[in-house]
Amino acid sequence: MKYEDFNEWDFVEDEYFVKWVLQPNKYSNKFWENFMTGHPDKREQILLARQIVTNIRYKHDPQLTGTEYTSRFEKLLADKRKLAFSHHEKSWWQSNRQWLKVAAMLFMALTITYLVVNPFSDKKNDQIVAEVMVTKHCPPGAKLTFILDDGTKAVLNSGSTITFPEKFDDTVRRVQLRGEAFFEVKKDATRPFKVISGLIETQVLGTAFNVKAYGDDDRISVAVLEGKVRVRSTTDSPVAFEHTLVKSQESLLNISNKQALQRELEDGYVFGWKEWKLVYREKRLDLILKELERWYDVRFQIDQGIDVSQTHSGSFHNEPLTVVLRALKFQNAFDYRIDGKNVQLIPKNDMK
Repeated sequence: MKYEDFNEWDFVEDEYFVKWVLQPNKYSNKFWENFMTGHPDKREQILLARQIVTNIRYKHDPQLTGTEYTSRFEKLLADKRKLAFSHHEKSWWQSNRQWLKVAAMLFMALTITYLVVNPFSDKKNDQIVAEVMVTKHCPPGAKLTFILDDGTKAVLNSGSTITFPEKFDDTVRRVQLRGEAFFEVKKDATRPFKVISGLIETQVLGTAFNVKAYGDDDRISVAVLEGKVRVRSTTDSPVAFEHTLVKSQESLLNISNKQALQRELEDGYVFGWKEWKLVYREKRLDLILKELERWYDVRFQIDQGIDVSQTHSGSFHNEPLTVVLRALKFQNAFDYRIDGKNVQLIPKNDMK
């Protein structure tokens, strides 16, 4: 059966659909977004099926897996069928497609009654609203500060993207990050705050920390300014690890070397970008240039003869690009040309 022929019941039973709802990633999000765009008549059924899965997963059992969810769903619905249709043949159930729509709606109420967490009778509005996701992108050359639903402050660095629910649920505060961000998490002992950033997951209750996880970088890092966090690998990580960090400690994952380490921070320069302070300590030139591309929204062309493996140290506070380039120029044998957003690095003897 193709997804074009699915109704809400079929989507709820589909393993790929359930995994998307419980553990979304950029590939599954893209697939279902494209599918709903191409099949607008299926959007309502998909949203209804997603709400059923979400209702079980997040409000009642945070550890429920996709397989356990499917098993529980089938058991509950089977019990309801026995009560209401004990004298009917199975073939009737399979052929009566209209019942599937009714069952999906009834099951939403049945699940909450069965699991008994927050009875509907205690709520002024018993309508379940589909989760609304928000995506914020900070373009190159900028910084972006905003407050999340729970009061947590987030600062996005240049070229970073974050996705989060418009309103967090009652069990967990989860955001997805691509790039770099600093968080001042509002303390809430009942709802841990989790940052999913590619190959790592960072969890806290209330603290201030920095996560750097750009897609084109070979390293992912988490640094703690205040409080305590737990950093652990995801299933996609090249190495399994778990670190518990306190103030002035950092967790670093080197993807190509498949190494993860926990270390003390020498100083707080990793947090300086929030105040437009560009600081690097014994850093390779190619890595510095990659960071400058994000900070100043430019693209570098590096001519042959320039040693990008040389390391440099420097500190700049909201300086123009030319100031940074002049400092690097004196430390390395190159010159440069700037043409709009394109910057060419040229061996010194070749400059005309």
